[in-house]
Amino acid sequence: MSAPENHPDFPASPPWLRHLWWVALLAALGLLWLSTQRGIERVQAFSDLPSWSTDAPELDPSSLTGFENGQRQLIIPGHHNPSFWWITETQLAAREGGLRFKQIGYDSAPEQRPLIRTSPYRWYLLSVGRLHHLLTGQSLGYSIEQASLYADPLLLALLLVGTATLCARYLGSSSAIAVSLAGICLFPFSAAFQAGSPDQHSLAWALSLGFALCLFIAVLRPEKSLPLVLSALFGGLAFWNDATSQGPTLIAILTGAALFELTSGNRGDSAATPPVNWRLWGRIGSGFTLLASLFAFAPEGFPFDLDAVHPIHAAAWWGAAELLAACSSFFKNGKPALTRSFWILGASGLAALLAWPLWGVITESGALLADDFYARQIANHPAGGLGANLSVWLSKAEPSARLATLLPCLLMGVLFLQFFLSSSTREKRGRLLLVFIPLLFTFLLSFLQLRWWNLFDAFVIAALALLCAPQSSSRRSFVWKPLLLCLLVAPGLLVALPKPFQKSELENPSPAIAQALIARDFSHWLAKRAQSETVTVFSTPIFSGAMGYYGGFRSLTSADERNEEGFSAAVRIAAADSEQEVSILLDSREVTHVVVPRWDLMMQKLIRLGSGLADHQELPPATFANALYAWDIPAWLAPMSYEIPQTDGLKGFSLQAFERGPVLDEDEALSRLADHFVEQRQLPLAEEIRKTLADYPRSVHALAATAYIDYALGNTQAFAESMETLIPYLSRRAARDLPANRHITIASLLLRDKETELAKTQIERCLENIDTAEIKSLSPLNLAGLVALSKAFQLPFPDEETKALALELLSPEARARFEN
Repeated sequence: MSAPENHPDFPASPPWLRHLWWVALLAALGLLWLSTQRGIERVQAFSDLPSWSTDAPELDPSSLTGFENGQRQLIIPGHHNPSFWWITETQLAAREGGLRFKQIGYDSAPEQRPLIRTSPYRWYLLSVGRLHHLLTGQSLGYSIEQASLYADPLLLALLLVGTATLCARYLGSSSAIAVSLAGICLFPFSAAFQAGSPDQHSLAWALSLGFALCLFIAVLRPEKSLPLVLSALFGGLAFWNDATSQGPTLIAILTGAALFELTSGNRGDSAATPPVNWRLWGRIGSGFTLLASLFAFAPEGFPFDLDAVHPIHAAAWWGAAELLAACSSFFKNGKPALTRSFWILGASGLAALLAWPLWGVITESGALLADDFYARQIANHPAGGLGANLSVWLSKAEPSARLATLLPCLLMGVLFLQFFLSSSTREKRGRLLLVFIPLLFTFLLSFLQLRWWNLFDAFVIAALALLCAPQSSSRRSFVWKPLLLCLLVAPGLLVALPKPFQKSELENPSPAIAQALIARDFSHWLAKRAQSETVTVFSTPIFSGAMGYYGGFRSLTSADERNEEGFSAAVRIAAADSEQEVSILLDSREVTHVVVPRWDLMMQKLIRLGSGLADHQELPPATFANALYAWDIPAWLAPMSYEIPQTDGLKGFSLQAFERGPVLDEDEALSRLADHFVEQRQLPLAEEIRKTLADYPRSVHALAATAYIDYALGNTQAFAESMETLIPYLSRRAARDLPANRHITIASLLLRDKETELAKTQIERCLENIDTAEIKSLSPLNLAGLVALSKAFQLPFPDEETKALALELLSPEARARFEN
């Protein structure tokens, strides 16, 4: 199996080289193991960071996720939203136990929406999760999240072993060495298989490589049927996994194959090898694609568009293969090939092929360019980045990343020179075109959309396999080509291989990791405080997706462009210009919480979309989302005092969180907002609201909030006057029925005014009827104050459950102070 059988174009490798490919493969697997270990170490280090606001969720084997309340813990590299979807959907599929998974509702509350992400990658991730479950005994939900750490690196390992074995069998050791080293070195191809960041595109690139490589081998060795069958099966599976990524692959391959037949045609009796059985290839591939589409969507009905595997894909593949078979027959046999069946099959094939673009135009789908946000990402990797196309990305990339990315382009020059300058036969020149055209096609496509550079890299690896196959029995020919051509991909290893993890990275995380840490901490914090059993969040798409992942919450929208209805609802809510309209919209979507991450400009984009404004126009102040920025909030929206520590890496990040509740009187609502400003140390806003509170001279809420502001501002005289006004009102009947947070605030003010007995009375009243709902509604500062004053005055909580909850809701740092 170490060398191809005797073949006129591919002489057997010398004995000393026949097993060297094993060494190269083991070296590539060793580098992959090192890269994976470094990646896992980095992900786990960030995932193990303690939360600052609450304890990490406890393991719960009965939960969907393996953690209590459906929460999750793993920090996904690059805050990669598709990884959230795949882990979530795989856990849901594991719980439901079905082979197909067609409806989701976690990002389209309160309705379910159809899911067109198909099964192959989900099955793969689930299989790796089950293996982890069997080996560790952990719950399956937890195992699926942990399996994401090594699922994609394992996929790359399987790809390296498979491609190297195929090349060793059919092309020789030199080709096997080349694909082994290129597969692990090439950037960004190898970076697509990152630890802890599952994405179906890793499987898409792997299948595209298998599809192309097997077809190249089948053209080089047409007397062997297995490579042709494998190519068809890989192509069909690729369509099933991700039709959007496979479309350009098939188009590039078919174009190259047509030129191959045109160039190498008219071979006559002198042909050294039999023609390629395009008809067999097309029937197997299209048949598998048709069965995949039926399995994925029948009998409920196929998607209207071509963004998922569809019978039209199968028809187009069959039609293209029939045209290739007709061309091959004509170029080989000339006019005798122009039979009646030739014209019937040719016309049928052309009609089937044209059905693809025709249906794509009708449905505005199935185009070469993907419509999702992550099509602008070259790789979810520190050396990756975003850009509309390759030109934009190159203008921003580091020099080393640019070199590693562009150097393999020289391979097209090698193929070009061989085609025009060598004295090869027409058949060999046709093979060069078969390889060159897909490279050129994806190279040009990348200048329209960045994602396709990964497909270009897949064709680079397949092309290396062809070029490194020895064309003579000279010893040098077995060595120099692999060495020289592998130099084109070697710089990619320096870029793609993660650097050794340094603990200093934890102190200053990247912005993407910082946002993930905030989303996880806030989601865990909110999960303990939410008053409703089911939390539904309105926020920006990316933060909504992160909260859904870490907190197990429902949301209106996410970064998934397929959730058009949820996104439209978010646009309407953000741009609504009346409280009544906002309330109706939030009710219709069962929204319980509103969260505005101040660093995410997408909320402003939602306002502009809903208001029909261009980017340069000012935002209308009356819209709901813009009013939130200005803290002009309805009386039924309670601010939640969540705080992000302003440490290195987290400095500059802030968010506004609100919980829907009953409509309060204006004085109480304003006082609650004033308390929030003081607790968040937003003293200019607190001082501004103090002026409005003066309009309520007989309100205990307003008087207490005024005194709180005066104390925070350090105005001793104003504080004394405010307390002198407030204290007489505390003996009135209305002051006995204050909410818990107001009793605690007044008690703390009385202590500062040295009115200890009055303060104790406030805590007694607070503890008389306090329950878990009121405990959850308290801000962290008020909660800590209640625990401290209860202990200081030796006033017990009504029961142990309430006390335990109060301690649990404290931050770990605050709880440690009370326990010591």
